[in-house]
Amino acid sequence: MKFASGALLRQYFRRQPRGMMTTVARRLDVSISTVSNWTAGKRRIPIQFCPVLAALIGIRSYDRLRPDLTQSLRRVRRLTHMHRGGKQ
Repeated sequence: MKFASGALLRQYFRRQPRGMMTTVARRLDVSISTVSNWTAGKRRIPIQFCPVLAALIGIRSYDRLRPDLTQSLRRVRRLTHMHRGGKQ
């Protein structure tokens, strides 16, 4: 299964000077192969790296990196609101 965030990262790294993947890996304190796996869409980007990675690549929020988390958070908020007596 390929993850959508890979396409976003591929576009970013194509526009950057050579060695930017190494720079990002160092900033996040992960291996270059980890960033490469994210870029290839082989692995999901862990949530703890999303805010910093989003800032590094210049996107406003990390929901484009992990749309699955955005959907999950909306679902939890809706269920919490309903549990507190709110309307759907």
